[in-house]
Amino acid sequence: MAIPAIATGVYGYPADQAARIAVDTIRSTATRVERVLLVAFDEAAAGHLRAALG
Repeated sequence: MAIPAIATGVYGYPADQAARIAVDTIRSTATRVERVLLVAFDEAAAGHLRAALG
């Protein structure tokens, strides 16, 4: 499963909040999915995802 950080560009949703929400949701959801890819469109988004992953 791949999850892009949608709405954080043109629509202006804060990328740091989107990253935290994505990571928290993935970690708290029971699933049989074995691999999740968090998709970053640029280095700034990748940094937010790395920070959210801790």
